[in-house]
Parts: sequence; C-alpha cells; structure tokens
Amino acid sequence: MNNVKASVDRFGHKVSVNVTVWPRALLTAFLFILMAGNVMGCSNDSSAQSHDTIEIATVLTAETTATVTETTVVTTAITTVSLYTTTTFVEPDADDMSFDTELGALAFEMSEKDDQLLPLIIGASVEYDYNDYIMFSLDPSLNRSCPDPTNDSNVLENKVLYVHVTDSRFSCWDDIVKYLRNVYSADCERMKGFTGAFARENAVFDDVETNDMLGEEHLRGFIEYKGRLYRMISGGKSYNTMSTDVFPAIIENRKDTGFTAFVPLLDYGVLDDEVISNMAFSCKEVRLIIDPEYNDWRIDEIIYHDRPVYRDLYEKLNG
Repeated sequence: MNNVKASVDRFGHKVSVNVTVWPRALLTAFLFILMAGNVMGCSNDSSAQSHDTIEIATVLTAETTATVTETTVVTTAITTVSLYTTTTFVEPDADDMSFDTELGALAFEMSEKDDQLLPLIIGASVEYDYNDYIMFSLDPSLNRSCPDPTNDSNVLENKVLYVHVTDSRFSCWDDIVKYLRNVYSADCERMKGFTGAFARENAVFDDVETNDMLGEEHLRGFIEYKGRLYRMISGGKSYNTMSTDVFPAIIENRKDTGFTAFVPLLDYGVLDDEVISNMAFSCKEVRLIIDPEYNDWRIDEIIYHDRPVYRDLYEKLNG
C-alpha cells in the first residue's frame, strides 16, 4: 500500500492528512474479510460475489489524521440513487451559522450512517444464499436479464432472480423499514423512496407463482414472498465519495427541534494540497431533527451541493 500525505495551512492552522491507498486486489480481499454482510451482499457460497457487478467506493473520514474506510453503493436497473444533485442554493446569513463541536460530531456520525445505509436502500448490503433462489418471467418490453444460477456463464433474458436473505437482522420487509427508521425520519426522501416507491403492497406478495410473469410494480430491490425475504440479483455501478472532518461541519438554522449541517465532501482521487487549501470540494447539506416517534435524532433531509458552496460558507463564517 502507498501512503499519501497532504499538508495545508488552513487560515493559519497546519492540517496534516494521511491517506492509506491500498492496491485494488488487497483492498478487495480486505473488504471481503472484514465487511462481508455489512457493506456488500455476501453468501454462504463464496462464488456468489461474482453474480453482482460491484466496484469499490471509498469514504474518507478524518479527525486530525484522516483514515480510510470503505463502503459500496450499488445501483440496480430498477432504482438509481443520485448522490450529487445540483440545487439552487441561497447562502444563509453569517449570523445564522456557527461551528459547534458537539453538533458537528453528530452531523458527521449521521452522515456516515447515511452512507452505510445507501446500499441497503437499493437492495444490497445483506447476507444471502445464492443457492436458495426464486425466479420470475418478465414482459420482454422491460428488456431485463439476470445471471443463470445454474451456469455462471449464461445470462437469462426476460427473467428476474431473487435470492433468499439470510441476514440475521432481517426476516421480513418490515424489519428493513424499522432498520432504516433508526437513521431517517418518516418524511426523509431516503425513507419515502423505500416505503413509497417500494410500497409494501408491491414488495410483499405471494399471489404469483415462480416462473410466472411478474408485474413491473413488483420489481424491487427486496421482496417478501410467501413469508420469506429475498434480494434481487442485478448488476450495478458505484459512486466514489469521501467525507472528511478535517474541516468542520458548518451548523445553520439551529433550533430546539433540529439544525442543518453542511458536511464537506472530497471527490475520490483529488486529495492534494491545492484542492484542500482551496477547499475545492462539494458538501452534503444534512437536516437533522428530533423525531417525536423516537425522541432521538433522525435525518430529515439531504441535499448535495457542488463546489464552492462549503468554501464560501466557511469564509463567510470566518469573516
């Protein structure tokens, strides 16, 4: 592995960022050992990983010295999670912004939890048994295919494959909903994307026989079929992002019931002195509220901003 070090004078303060860059083969092996069933879907059959197209996405978190952890975000042909959305942004007044150690730490913690849950939202990040599966036919107009579970080299046209979820955290679709509610409010778009677009009546069904034609409304990352939970097997791609607390979260709109935090993000592969010194990175606007149902913090809204929103806010707050 290679160590990359970047030092930058941030308004008179020296910040050192150490990043460990792992060779791809070692990194992949390391992830399989430490993160199976947490970040990437896994199986009792070691060959099951070959049935998903998965790329490694790196998430960088840092206090004074940055360390690298890994997460994978996979998009299926049915669901796409857009990590970067350009929005019309109106800067808050400097008087409404602040640096707050406690709230900043909470914002980074919840932002990391969001990163970890993204794969689950789109139908990944669970343990499953590839040898225990069900398959349905699809209308040819949907133009879908899936791997052949009996022959790795074959692709089956107009078919969809679901494998049995063996993850101890989830025995039914409702278990996943409850798990997501530990991080998101009921009104958060992440949550509504699962319980709305993945409406329960479409995700939980048993009125179609296997190999019969499945309606498009039932094409979900997860389904519950005849009392068992299944995950769709499909190809996908990843997004690479790095969130860092080398620079603090900027707190805005602070109230008794919640606050907004601007969490800085670094695009993978652009970690160098110039980028850091100019704060030339995007940010994640995270709205946190006290959820009355749980009497605890939940993410209520997430907006991604392109450069240079964070830098402008940081400089504005520093006068």
